[in-house]
Amino acid sequence: MLDADGDGRIDQQELLNVFGNGVGGNSQGEELWGEIMKDIDKDGDGLISFEEFNSTMNEVIQKRATFSQA
Repeated sequence: MLDADGDGRIDQQELLNVFGNGVGGNSQGEELWGEIMKDIDKDGDGLISFEEFNSTMNEVIQKRATFSQA
């Protein structure tokens, strides 16, 4: 769903296409997705690979499990 062009990686435009620019379609949404990209894109190539996506999702799941136990 996120990888619209089927190249096996997700770029910022694909995220914007799925999730939008934020409230009102302003540039703050683009900045937010840029920051999210930086957090997920561990190798800094401007793309989210399957491995980077998977790693991030596992981190979120672990944090959620830890939070739920507290």
